[in-house]
Amino acid sequence: MCKMIVVVLMMALCAECVSASPTASDRKTAVMAVVMEWLDKFNKQGPRAVVVTCADQTSIIGAFPPYTWTGVGACGRWANDWVAFSGKDQLDGCAMAPATAPRHFDSTSDRAYVVLDAVFTCDDKRRPLREPGWTWTVALKKAESGWQIVGWTWASPADSGIRADK
Repeated sequence: MCKMIVVVLMMALCAECVSASPTASDRKTAVMAVVMEWLDKFNKQGPRAVVVTCADQTSIIGAFPPYTWTGVGACGRWANDWVAFSGKDQLDGCAMAPATAPRHFDSTSDRAYVVLDAVFTCDDKRRPLREPGWTWTVALKKAESGWQIVGWTWASPADSGIRADK
């Protein structure tokens, strides 16, 4: 009889453990919340606000000089460089918006990879910019505090108005 009670209790505990682990759908929701938080902060508060979504160690490839940022504080350096670049290039009110649902999403229990098509808009002092055709690829990891961005790259369309050589 005692063995039967122990078996029933073990089954109940195992069932609780399985139901407590996040599903792939839960994971996608949590990951996409961080991706959308990055976009929301960039669009409404500016590039320096996105730093809270980043891991301490981050790798970034971007469409403006110096084109790469890596290591501790990379998100903050990227933000400062974007502010300098956009100011020099007379860009203001820049925003990125996903054009569709993620083109690609993949995840494990502690890593995620997201590819989004996006539209970039900006108030260029010379002319307003609205550029579809951007691609944002983001890698994330799950930390104790939740999902964090560990890397991203923006790919611009060939005829982008965001260029260092114009």
